[in-house]
Amino acid sequence: MKRTSHHSHRERGFVAVAYAAMLVAMIGFTGLAVDVGYMQFEKRKLQMAADAAAMGALREMERGNTDLVAAGQNDASLNGFTNGTDNTTVTVVSPPTSGAYAGDSAAIQVSVTHKMPLFFMQIFGQRTASISATSTARTSNDEGSIGACIFAMDPTASGALNVSGNLTISTACSAVVKSTSSTAFMMGGNSTWNLTNGAAIGVVGGWDLYGSYVINSTTAAYETPVHIADFNDPLAHVATPTPGGLTLQVASGGWQDNNPHSSNTLSPGIYCGGMTIHGSVTFTPGIYVLAGGGMNIGSQASVSVGNAVTLSGGQQETGVMFYNTSSNSQSWGCSGGRVAASSITVNGTPSINLAGLSTTTPAGVLFFDDRSISGLSHKINGNSTSTFDGAMYFLNNTLTFNGNNKTPGFLYIVADMINLTGNANLGNDHSSLANVYTIAPSSTGGGLVQ
Repeated sequence: MKRTSHHSHRERGFVAVAYAAMLVAMIGFTGLAVDVGYMQFEKRKLQMAADAAAMGALREMERGNTDLVAAGQNDASLNGFTNGTDNTTVTVVSPPTSGAYAGDSAAIQVSVTHKMPLFFMQIFGQRTASISATSTARTSNDEGSIGACIFAMDPTASGALNVSGNLTISTACSAVVKSTSSTAFMMGGNSTWNLTNGAAIGVVGGWDLYGSYVINSTTAAYETPVHIADFNDPLAHVATPTPGGLTLQVASGGWQDNNPHSSNTLSPGIYCGGMTIHGSVTFTPGIYVLAGGGMNIGSQASVSVGNAVTLSGGQQETGVMFYNTSSNSQSWGCSGGRVAASSITVNGTPSINLAGLSTTTPAGVLFFDDRSISGLSHKINGNSTSTFDGAMYFLNNTLTFNGNNKTPGFLYIVADMINLTGNANLGNDHSSLANVYTIAPSSTGGGLVQ
């Protein structure tokens, strides 16, 4: 009979113990990987809540309100982290107590800490882990601030901001949606939204994201929009143009160019009946009133701004503004019957290179709808070389923007509902303005700085 030595028994025992130890270690490493992944996921959510809270508190500061703590904690709660609940603490301080902006009275710092439960690591006695995120926002109107540049103003509509199709949008500033609908912001198709400088999509209501899309290709990852508090018209302070000092250029019937091969130079003033453009038009800098009839630009048109003009005070004006309203003979000097306001329509893919007013009030504005007019549907197209530099202000009307444009300076869009269907690059460089504060702080605002 073959005997088993004590030595063999000891070897088997050693192998069993080693195997058990290795199994425990493998379970431990697996548990650690799962828990770390979950912590990273929660950390990302925590950071978004801190960012939203800092921006919410900042907006209250810019409005002159003093209850910054409540505003910040409310926005953090909207994004899933409520102060004093579920082992969560939301601290809001101004000025910040740490970081590059410590002691800066124009800045606000929000810290969110959360004690989260662990799963597998409980085997080793580690039941919870504390995670935290800090965000600092500062009121500023400098280039690079990330206040919103897209404002969808309808209070209840589904798809108030809608992004669809095979397109790429790049913004150095945020987009905000006022609607309380559960699908206020919709984005789908093969779409990419590049958010830089810490910009975000902020929605009062909810969102519906579908199809093959990316928000923030900087990280090549899907970014969830954040919940924000309700907000008001960002350009409410911009004054409406008046007839004073404006020349009546066309008394009735509108200005029409139906020849695609023509070349024209137009002067600022009042155009009763609007404009129809199919050829090449150069607009001398200044204010253009579309008194009824709107503006229609054909697919073969070429539209640009002419050389700078010197104003009476010696300042240089380099841009234009189109004020879209109805014809009213008493106000604008138009002859004939009243002509209703109409849409601004840019068909096909014309070449459009326009910049808003640089010096003349209301500086920074390119298109301006009469605030008393609603129900219009504007459509603006452009080719790959088109540029729009300024604010498109269609407060009570819809805009479909198929820009395919590059914005060397800045572009704001304020409309009741906004459909983005083409490639666009919205910049945040306000150096073309003589004074950036003419349309700040509500439109550019400050933003996240750390």
